[in-house]
Amino acid sequence: MKRVLASIMVFSCLILTSACSDAPKKEAERHFDSVEILQNKGDTTPNEARKAIKMVNVDGKLYYETNAESKLDARCGVSDGNFEKKVTEFEIPQNDGESNFSESSSYQLGTEENTIEIPIGETWMIFKKIDSNRDVLKYKYCYTVNGTLPNAANDSTYLVLADVLGISFEDASYQLLGSDLNKMKDIYVLPIAD
Repeated sequence: MKRVLASIMVFSCLILTSACSDAPKKEAERHFDSVEILQNKGDTTPNEARKAIKMVNVDGKLYYETNAESKLDARCGVSDGNFEKKVTEFEIPQNDGESNFSESSSYQLGTEENTIEIPIGETWMIFKKIDSNRDVLKYKYCYTVNGTLPNAANDSTYLVLADVLGISFEDASYQLLGSDLNKMKDIYVLPIAD
């Protein structure tokens, strides 16, 4: 009888000891889960803007507007080429001499490598070549998406080349920063300064 009582007491102590040792662990897991849920909830807040980007095709290479004005004061009166064909504002110019923002515009080679300069109104704007080892002309649309990454102090802007217009800031961010190949999309994303 004494053995049975001793066995019950030892068994009870073991149960209480294991229950007590699991309590802090479960509480810590519960706290971590709630923090993770709050972070995920914050990450999914819609905080993005999509807009068309000016783009041209020169000799089969794509150039996009950088929003930077040329500092060159004196220019020769001869252009290095013209844009005679126009596609819609979200389309990628597929052929040499096409733009997606105006017709019959000229350009001059830029003062910086891989740039051209195009007069827009009274200002010469700098366009930068998309330097990629991928075939960027296979895509149909071009635009920028702007949004805020988690824990970032400033907004980010990405140039997106895709076959659809519905690529979100989250999709573009994942393309650059993600690691799951199953979630990757067939798009080209380039971080750009706004």
